[in-house]
Amino acid sequence: MNKKMLFGITVVSYLIILFALVFMKEHIRAVNLIPFGFVNDYIVDKQPLGIANIVGNLLMFIPMGIFLSMINQRHDKVLFMLILASVCIEVLQYVFIRGVSDIDDVILNSVGGLIGIACYKISKKWGNKSDTMLLLLVLCALLILIAFYLCLHFGVFGFRIRIF
Repeated sequence: MNKKMLFGITVVSYLIILFALVFMKEHIRAVNLIPFGFVNDYIVDKQPLGIANIVGNLLMFIPMGIFLSMINQRHDKVLFMLILASVCIEVLQYVFIRGVSDIDDVILNSVGGLIGIACYKISKKWGNKSDTMLLLLVLCALLILIAFYLCLHFGVFGFRIRIF
């Protein structure tokens, strides 16, 4: 399998998972424009799955930071595209009544994207096959993510969370 095919498979897999996580939710329309409001809601009030939401928003954009860095070497442009993509997702969630449109998600997604950019830059030290290795790692992580969400959905860990 060549690098372009691996890149395409990985990106399409990522976009399908991203779409499912963002838009296959219950019908809720809410907006939070107060930065770091989640700290009180999730950490201080100890809401269930709050840490998972924070970590999930960070992890969700790491692959995008990697993919965009592979396409464009200008990291300032990549960061702009990451922020724009996150804002677009939040606006679309509001328009289609799919969850909370949250400034915290934009912040966390952007930080996750920055982690992706850093992963890409670090991977360049691996040599010629770094892109292929990084894509394989992302693809494996996506498969693990799918397995984890299916386990949550079907109650493998002793409790069920409706994902879709």
